[in-house]
Amino acid sequence: MIAMGLTVIGGIFFYVIRCRHRFIYGIFEIVAALGVAFFTANPPLQPLIVNPFPSDLELYISKQVAFLAAIYVFVRGMDNIGSGLTGGTRERWDSIFTRRRA
Repeated sequence: MIAMGLTVIGGIFFYVIRCRHRFIYGIFEIVAALGVAFFTANPPLQPLIVNPFPSDLELYISKQVAFLAAIYVFVRGMDNIGSGLTGGTRERWDSIFTRRRA
């Protein structure tokens, strides 16, 4: 129950940060994505899974899903950073990352 309460409180806190400071929230997302990718590539010595003897296929699938999640969160972070920029910095960002229309 405590974990659920902390999840709700944390979710509301980060939603407020996202609404008020998209650039900073984007940085949080990128750091989270890098953390997920790091711990996927370098799991702890003691697995945090119910099955102490997962099959090779289970390990492979779980790693692929975690890497995809890390990429997704990274992209969301980039989107929030871009949304939080203004003026010339936003124009430079768009010139690097967005498609130019002919």
